[in-house]
Amino acid sequence: MNSNDGLSDKLVGTWEQKAFENTEGNIKGVFEHDFEDIDTYELALAHYDLEDNFLGYRYFETGSYSLKGNKLVRKPAEVFSSENQELYSTIDELKASGVNRGNPDKMEYRTEFSNANTTVTLYFECPPNALCTEPPVLKKVLSGPDIF
Repeated sequence: MNSNDGLSDKLVGTWEQKAFENTEGNIKGVFEHDFEDIDTYELALAHYDLEDNFLGYRYFETGSYSLKGNKLVRKPAEVFSSENQELYSTIDELKASGVNRGNPDKMEYRTEFSNANTTVTLYFECPPNALCTEPPVLKKVLSGPDIF
């Protein structure tokens, strides 16, 4: 995939998306999206305690993307995950789990960037009568990690 129209420049960089927070378990999950300027991406699910101390990874994905107009298309190439929901201190410890393990071949979103391009909302099609979640909102990491 190639984003020849230059719009992918808005997306290049590191973005964070809050996945969950469990105050009783003192744990939260953050999706860390890294969009490269060569139209590839990496996506990791990192876990932290509520004081923002890193605990480990459970999921990692690589692939390609294109952004044309307000349409973002992500195509996963490799997926890695933890066994038995364990947390691993490095991504290298995760096990390859294939691409289509319950995931579609590609994901399509309608994007909406904030005026300052510091957040982007990813709207997706929700089939009739499906229980879909709210569209994810990604926050641009401007310096170091800014954990939710």
